[in-house]
Amino acid sequence: FDLGTHGGSRYLTLELLEGEDLATRLEKRRGPLPIAEALSYLAQLCDGLQAARERGVVHRDIKPPNLFVTDDGTLKLMDFGIARRVNAPGVTVVGTIAGTPEYMSPEQINGFSEVTAPADLYSVGATAYQLLTGVVPFAYPELTRVLIAHATEVPRPLSERNPRVPPWLEALVLSLLEKDPAKRPPSARAVADVLRRGG
Repeated sequence: FDLGTHGGSRYLTLELLEGEDLATRLEKRRGPLPIAEALSYLAQLCDGLQAARERGVVHRDIKPPNLFVTDDGTLKLMDFGIARRVNAPGVTVVGTIAGTPEYMSPEQINGFSEVTAPADLYSVGATAYQLLTGVVPFAYPELTRVLIAHATEVPRPLSERNPRVPPWLEALVLSLLEKDPAKRPPSARAVADVLRRGG
């Protein structure tokens, strides 16, 4: 909300959030969220990503711990610590990887410094998969295997893990998890529209 200096000290004021992040909510449930609840959060997430994209920002670390749900059900997209402005010089070192492996797009693994908006959509897909099934798309104990899976493996259909997931929603999530960025939905707004329309 504000930043400045007072009494020789610098300060930054932020919105006070009361609620919990989605990782905590999933842990408490010990399984998937109800479909309607997951749809609401995912649509709000896409709204936030669209707003960031319109300001030229790619988040690069979409995951449940960075999605905070307030007591009134509003989702807040947090932690822009490794975000970057598109088409702006950055400080990311070529050849480095940053982010959370369970939610990383193939292109983020292969070239983190060049990540664009479709990578965030892939991470939305990985997050949606977890909200709807209770597990991440690729759960292996070895970090290398998780990264290879994101680059080469097709996740199990969501309906095999949660039969309540409708076909249209399964198709949407799997389209977000396409290896080729060009095959993913065109924008976060388009995804939000499908989520609210119900197919």
